[in-house]
Amino acid sequence: MPQPTCPPSIVQNAAKLGEALSHRQYLRPHRSLVAVLADLEICPAAVEQAMRWLKLDDSRPIGRLRATELQSLSRCIHRLIESTQPQPAEPQLV
Repeated sequence: MPQPTCPPSIVQNAAKLGEALSHRQYLRPHRSLVAVLADLEICPAAVEQAMRWLKLDDSRPIGRLRATELQSLSRCIHRLIESTQPQPAEPQLV
């Protein structure tokens, strides 16, 4: 099954993703976590696996998450997306 791609701008680093989540937490605290991540167009497979690993409820309002939970979520999603990206081939020494 092909891996869905994610917009590289938001997931270039975990800090940028964390800032985006924190910003949305402040602006619309009653929206569900899944709705916020869908708005950011984050890879659904990475989101699902990160939520399972961190044991977060996807229907939970983003305003109810602690800053540490948002940071952990952004790092986990970033790590999962980075691990699915093809690695450049190492140059062979002749």
